[in-house]
Order: sequence, then C-alpha cells, then structure tokens
Amino acid sequence: MLGKSLLIRRLTVQRVLFLFVFVCFFQAWECFGQAASDRYQLGRRLERFERAWQESPDELRAKSTASMEQAVQSFFSLQLSRAGKLLDQAWMQASGIEASQQTQRLQSLRWKLDFQRTLLDADDPVTEIRSGAFYDPPIDLPIRFEIVLKVWPWSDSPALVMESRLGQEPLMSKTLQISSDEGLQVDFRGLAPGDYVLTAHEVSSESGKFDWICPSISLVDRLEERFAKLETWSASTRKEPNGGKVDKDTGDVDQSARSRSATVTGRFLAREIARGRKGIAFEIDLPWSKLMEDFEQISLGSLDGQPVDGAFESWIRKAGWKWMQLGLGRSTQVIRMEVPEVDSRDSSKKLPVLIALHGAGGSENMFFQTYGAGRLIELAKERKWIVVSPRQTMTGLGLDVPGMIQALSEHLPIDEQRVMLVGHSMGAAQGMSQVSKHPESIRMVAALGGGGTLKDTEAIRKVPFFVGAGDRDFGKPRAKSLSQELKRIGCPVEYREYRDVEHMVIVQAALDDVFDFFDRGIK
Repeated sequence: MLGKSLLIRRLTVQRVLFLFVFVCFFQAWECFGQAASDRYQLGRRLERFERAWQESPDELRAKSTASMEQAVQSFFSLQLSRAGKLLDQAWMQASGIEASQQTQRLQSLRWKLDFQRTLLDADDPVTEIRSGAFYDPPIDLPIRFEIVLKVWPWSDSPALVMESRLGQEPLMSKTLQISSDEGLQVDFRGLAPGDYVLTAHEVSSESGKFDWICPSISLVDRLEERFAKLETWSASTRKEPNGGKVDKDTGDVDQSARSRSATVTGRFLAREIARGRKGIAFEIDLPWSKLMEDFEQISLGSLDGQPVDGAFESWIRKAGWKWMQLGLGRSTQVIRMEVPEVDSRDSSKKLPVLIALHGAGGSENMFFQTYGAGRLIELAKERKWIVVSPRQTMTGLGLDVPGMIQALSEHLPIDEQRVMLVGHSMGAAQGMSQVSKHPESIRMVAALGGGGTLKDTEAIRKVPFFVGAGDRDFGKPRAKSLSQELKRIGCPVEYREYRDVEHMVIVQAALDDVFDFFDRGIK
C-alpha cells in the first residue's frame, strides 16, 4: 500500500514538473513570430472543428475523438504542425466526410497563406503574401497555384464566414497566380477603411470549400498620422508607473489614482497596435481598425496621461467585446470581456459576472473563439451576464478575482453577490486557488477537465461546485479527485463524465450542464 502511494505521489510530481516546464518553455517560445503564426493556424483549425462538432450527431462526434486526443498530445509535445493535421482530420470526421475522401482533402486543407502585414494604410493597402504548407510540406518545390482570394465583412468567427457565406457575393474577389517559393504583392485598393475576413481556395480544388487558412486584414484611414498621435500619447504616460502617481517616500499608489484602468488599457492597446503595424504575428485575427478607434476614444482626448471624463465609462459600458487591461493599485490584468446589451430603461440593474479561466498554452481569447467556437459567450449574452476572461501567465493572475471585480465595479454595474467562475484544465486549478483564497467573493464554480487543491474552510463549504470531465480526458483523474475531496469536506458538488469526449472538447460538451448549474444557483 505504501509503495503504491509513493508511486502515485511520484507520478503526480512528474505531471506537475512537466506542466511547469511546458508552460515556461511555451511562453518563452511564443515570443517568436513563428510560434504565434503556428498558434494562429491551430486556433483557426480548432474553431472549424468545434463548429462541426457542435452540429454533428453523436456517432460522428465519437469518430473524431481519437484524432482530437492525438491532436492535444501533439500540442503539448510542441508538435504543432502534426496537431494541425490531426485537427483537420477530426474536422472531417465530425463533418461526415467519407474516409475514402479524407486523404485527398488533406492535400488542400494543409495549405495556408501568410501575410507580411495585416494592418494596412487605407491609402496604400498593399501587402505581400506567401503560400506554404502548415503540415506535410511537399518535397518537390516549387509548386504553382491559382488561388481565389475573397474579401468579406468582418466577423469575430472566420470559420463561420467560411461556412455560411458561400452563397453570397463577396466585397472583393481576386484570382492570383502564386508560387510556393516566392511572395506576391496584393493590392486591396477599392475597399473602404475597416476590418475584413478573407477566404481562399485553389481553383483546381474540387471540394468547393474555402479550405486554405488565411488571416483577416484591416484598412485604417490616415494610419501614419493617427499612429504618430498614439506614440505621442504613449510617451506622455511613461512618466508615471502604469498611469498612477506614486508617493516618493512610501512608494504607495495615491488613492485618487487607484481607478486607472483607462490609462493602462490605453497603454495596452497602443502596444498591441504598434506590434500589428510592424507585422508581428498574433495568435488570433484582430480588428485593427476597431482597436484603433477604441484607443482613440479612451485615450486621445488628452496628452497629459489622463483620460477624458466619461470617455472610458462610455466605451466600457457599450455592448460587445473589449480587449483591455485592468489596473488596481500597482497590479494589472489583461482581460477580454463581453458586455451584454442592456435595455436603457433598466441600465441601473446590476449584472452577474462569469469569470472564465483558460488552460495551459491558451490565452484570454480561448473562450471567445475556440472553446466551443465561442458558445460560452453566446449563452452568457442570452442571460445578460458579463463575461471576463483573464490572461494567465507562468505566475498566474495579475489580479485575483476580488481585484478584477473591484476594478470593473468602478465602471460597470457589477452584482458582486453573483460572481461565477468556470475554468478548464490549468484554469480549473486556478479556479480552486481563487475560491480557496476568496470563498466569500465567488458564488459558484465549474471545473472542467482538471482539478486542484482546496483549502478547507467554513466559507468554502457554502460554495456549490460543478466538476466535469470526458471519459477519455487525461484530466479526468484530477477532476474525479477534486470531486471526491469536495464531497469529503462537505461542499455541494455535481460530478459528470461525458462519453467519447477528450480533454479539449470537454468545455463544449459540458456547457449546457454548466449553465443549467449556474442558472439554478443564482436565482
């Protein structure tokens, strides 16, 4: 018995060490453009698969499980191109494409278009594109293609555009002759300033689908003039740490400057826009024109480092998603947030908040675009809940849950008595950490595909938990262990396993049950 206990302990330590090394290595590696480019390709392919899985019958979902298991294993071993191929294979299986056709279809699915820049000046909207294979690169080069490139209005879901716009007319269509060994200049003149989704397919392809993955583009009017103002504003705010005045004797941040999310958000957006202008790769498609307008609204009314009265509140209260940085005291936290549409006659009503914590190797964008292809956001919007998805790093969160709620409450009608938390994998472990430290601040918790350690207190025994895992989920042992520990200490807990579900799909598979759990608990 003792030997078995020691073996289990060693295996647990090995898993923790592996995860720590992976996160350290991955976060160092993602600083390079190629890593972001590869993660972009994976994200687009994962969203495409998640949409197909959502609409498929159980028998087709089951056929995709083995491929998804291998895709996740490949991702965690940093074999990203192999993970991409397996995601495409899982998508075909979930879509019901016959096995006899899948090998040929992969020959088209593997291709991608890379853009030198996606943030373009509307007066000179020219960029270089290159073709390449994300996986299974051909040995005999070069290869020449005839590509049809089409431009569509912006959508936060490129995969949805690929599926639903086939019967509509694009805003622009270009037929291009491109070689795999050289770049090609593409001019988007004729498009109005704004953000656009692009689709591409090879003319000779018989699939009739936009199989090639290519990024979105943005055309920004007077880009250089507006960017110069952005740089001037950024320089003016560097005089004060994170926009807050610091006491020279104590080092404390002045109480009057504690609400500084407007300034740190302006700084954050300015940095990201500067990266986009340089052509640095990102893991997702970003609407640069919208983000420039966001920055200008909240920051450019003043060049002394202080936000314009009411500008930030007007921006943050507007329905839709925000990419921003919260500031409280000396601490900051990058988040992506969705604010629901609220009837103006009921604008003073306080809104519940759902905090969504992503897994290792992910980002604040996961719950918006890849976990269930953003279905969590849609379910929350139906209920008029605010969704807050914070970015986790190797060191965890910059702000704990109470800090995020406090920073947001200064600008939004937050119901602090109805704060819910959902976490996947590493996010589930972070969720356990947060509820252990702040049980009075969290109404309910859902942990998916993982678990974590808890601090047994009288307060935590009042918090209801939902724990879910797939029957083929490598996080199932941690989830079951968490469920058992919650029962032992007397917490109300619901535990569910999902058939033919692995570690990634568990989020989408459990969403209906998770929201039913929350609905029952916050009424």
